[in-house]
Amino acid sequence: MKRKKELENIIAQASQELSEIQEKESYDRDIQYVGKYQKIRNNYSCPEEESDYWWLYRMIFKIDEENNLKHFEFQKDSYGQIFIKQDEYARIYDGWIDISADEFWEQWESLQREINQISLHLMP
Repeated sequence: MKRKKELENIIAQASQELSEIQEKESYDRDIQYVGKYQKIRNNYSCPEEESDYWWLYRMIFKIDEENNLKHFEFQKDSYGQIFIKQDEYARIYDGWIDISADEFWEQWESLQREINQISLHLMP
């Protein structure tokens, strides 16, 4: 039983050390995305024409205490529905295109103007 306890301690220590190494690797990999502005073509299932696609924009702004990338995103879909998410977890996968801050903010301001126009029509 003494050897079993020794092995459990070795495994626990090695597991902790491995976890720390993996967290550091994850942080080093993900930190490069902080401050990036990106867009990706989005669509609902089974798109048939170009009008079935739209742009989803995001700005990755930090890594939180748990080592998760956080981002702000917005989009206006092919039906005209507007989606805005803040403080969401950013997933890193292929397809995202890096864009300039100017392009991101220009698109954001354009969407805000559109929302303002909608609200003007709703006011009594």
